[in-house]
Amino acid sequence: AHMVAALEKQLTRDGLQATLDSATDLEKRLAEKVERVEKSSSRILEELETKCKCQEAEELSLQQKLAMVKADFERRDKEAAAQIDHRIEKVEEASSRLIRSLEMQLKTT
Repeated sequence: AHMVAALEKQLTRDGLQATLDSATDLEKRLAEKVERVEKSSSRILEELETKCKCQEAEELSLQQKLAMVKADFERRDKEAAAQIDHRIEKVEEASSRLIRSLEMQLKTT
């Protein structure tokens, strides 16, 4: 009976040791997987940050181009308005001369 108890004790000890070894191995494998996931996540995050910076730079470039186009449009609009005003003045002057000329002709007839 003493031998059976000693054998059971040894089997229990061996079982516990096997369970502990298995748990330790599992813990090691999980730690390796966690490390791989962390490295992968870090790499993905760096790639996303790089893409984000590129997009921000592209957006800034587009905003600058838009501002240049807008300024050019406003300049051309002012130039066109000035040309139209100048033409209107010329037409008014010509009309005024024509009216005076017609009035003179009417007085002389």
